[in-house]
Amino acid sequence: LLQCSLVRHKRIKMLEDEHKKVASLLQEIRSGSVHEIESKAAPSGVLKVLDAKLVEENARLLLKVQAQNRQLTHVAQHDDLTGLGSRLEFERVLGVTLSRAKRQKLQFAVMLLDLDKFKQVDDTYGHHCGDMLLQAVASRLRRSVRQEDFLARWGGDEFALIITDMKKPKDSAAVAKKVIAALTKEPLLLDGAHVNLTVSVGIACYPYAGDTIDELMRHVDLAMYRVKE
Repeated sequence: LLQCSLVRHKRIKMLEDEHKKVASLLQEIRSGSVHEIESKAAPSGVLKVLDAKLVEENARLLLKVQAQNRQLTHVAQHDDLTGLGSRLEFERVLGVTLSRAKRQKLQFAVMLLDLDKFKQVDDTYGHHCGDMLLQAVASRLRRSVRQEDFLARWGGDEFALIITDMKKPKDSAAVAKKVIAALTKEPLLLDGAHVNLTVSVGIACYPYAGDTIDELMRHVDLAMYRVKE
């Protein structure tokens, strides 16, 4: 009986020691001070459990980080209200388009579109209707441009479009006419009120209006405001 008691006590002590080792290792892992676990640090069965938990936790964290990165990328590339490209993404795509045009001697155009009297609509019907108007405009714009062209919300009530692979500058004028017709042909229904749209459009063609992003955007901005005046 005494011998059994001694064996039991020894077994309990061994289990307690193993428990302390595992607890200590887990604490070190959580704190980041342990990156590798040597076989002599703990029993092999414990190591297998810890390794499996580490692999599982790393996989979970990796998936979480990847999902967060995808979400951040989407937010950076898209306008939250309309779902169109963001201004930041427009500038990136414009840079890529410009580089490609220089290498392959292509022509393209940048178009800037401003909704006339948007502030009046926003003030009269409220910000909610103003947002609805911007979303409706974005929807009409999507349907009126080619898939290979890039459409973005430039900011406020302004939208921007990159018209790629043009044969001649007047091709951009044809696109502008199509876009204007899509936006102004029929009034928009906002909370029971019919709103007739008018728009101002500016166009700058590469390489005629400049061969840098700054030059192209300066010319397209001036062209749009000349139309507004």
